[in-house]
Amino acid sequence: MPKPKKRTISIFILAAIALYIVIGVIPTLTGALTRTEILEYGDLKARHEIKCWIIRSETVYSATSKGTVEYKVDEGTLLRKGAKVLGFTPAVSEKEDDAEQGSDQQKYIKRLAGSMISDSKFTAARKGIFTTMIDGYENYFTPENMEKLKYSEVKDIEEPAENIAREKVTTGEPIYKIADNSEWFLVFWIDSGDIPNYKEGSTVKAELPEGSVSCSIKNILQEGERWRIIARSTSYYKNFVKNRMMEGYMVTTDTRGLLVSNSALTTRNDVTGLYVKKATGEYEFVPVSTIATDGEKTLLAEDIFYDENGEGVETVKVYDEVLKNPEADKN
Repeated sequence: MPKPKKRTISIFILAAIALYIVIGVIPTLTGALTRTEILEYGDLKARHEIKCWIIRSETVYSATSKGTVEYKVDEGTLLRKGAKVLGFTPAVSEKEDDAEQGSDQQKYIKRLAGSMISDSKFTAARKGIFTTMIDGYENYFTPENMEKLKYSEVKDIEEPAENIAREKVTTGEPIYKIADNSEWFLVFWIDSGDIPNYKEGSTVKAELPEGSVSCSIKNILQEGERWRIIARSTSYYKNFVKNRMMEGYMVTTDTRGLLVSNSALTTRNDVTGLYVKKATGEYEFVPVSTIATDGEKTLLAEDIFYDENGEGVETVKVYDEVLKNPEADKN
């Protein structure tokens, strides 16, 4: 009978060892039971998904009479003022080819509401990008009007631009457009939770379907539960005249600095801070200045920052040990 007894003891010992590993070793390795974390340098990229509408200074030109069009420049050409844009042969009479032509441009004529410029010289009246892609909102999404835009009014405007290039045109129809590419804007709306990452005048990067462009934040305005943001860009973006609404990402921070887990941040008397371990083993509340967050980690000012009164405030330093979850674990 001794063998079963030895087997039972062996099983008990193995079970005890396994339990020790599960309870003691694994949590230590994974940090599951660790109360604190050490502040260290790291990379933070704050990136938010956006739906944006492109604002350009652009002019749509229309035919002064019925006739035949021959385009002299390619789509996307950067025109100088005075450049020949197209050749035009007037119809013998306004009734010529009525059966063939008709007008499939009425929706654009209606949307543009008289803002088109009649072109009888067929030369570029301004410097800019030549395009035959229009959506009819060229007189709505303008730099002059962009600060009046509201989310409820633009959220359903997603219709792509169409190519209006054709051989036969009638009086008053759009025939081409010139858009200023030296300065353009993106307008988008974000939730309140993302607003701390945006500051007027700051530089951001828009990651769009055909590439990334650098922008500066021009205007921030609260609109109900959302915030409307206008970003200005002077960067080249391929086919920017062909798009009105685009989905992408706005990168507000992509830098290296002192990082802390968001769970470690807390407030005391409306001041944001961390509980830092002192030489005595006790934890002391230390105010912090947050720069940006990616939703999990936050970038902090270190050593000293200046409050709203311009007073210097001593703050955290690299390798400080802080409570990971002070709301549940303060001493």
